[in-house]
Amino acid sequence: MLLRGRGIRATPQRIALLARLRAEKTPQSADAIVRSLSGALDQATVYRGLQEFEREGLVRRVQLRGSALYEAAEEHHHHLICRSCGTIEDIDVCLPRSVGEKVLRSSKRFASVEDDSHEFFGICTVCERRS
Repeated sequence: MLLRGRGIRATPQRIALLARLRAEKTPQSADAIVRSLSGALDQATVYRGLQEFEREGLVRRVQLRGSALYEAAEEHHHHLICRSCGTIEDIDVCLPRSVGEKVLRSSKRFASVEDDSHEFFGICTVCERRS
């Protein structure tokens, strides 16, 4: 199992939390995850689980407009966010590896680039039609 393979005890609560994250199509706040689990897990359990999953590489935390959102760390991707309504869409467009290499060459303090996260902002088609 995915949890045991990472050395995480597979409790019913952790299984439910990971299943919820994997079922979501977009990053979710911890509060939204608590609500979506309909009281099955309390807020403290969700936060502890998210921290453990993030530490073990099962979950990716995305910082958007000052808020931490969480998603299952399955495939590397980036996000397109509507500035009007906040809709988030996963996009499979990635920058070439040479960009990370260029970033590293311009740094005076870093020895490596391990990961990257890019968010693109625009207006979704629904909001565009409204204006």
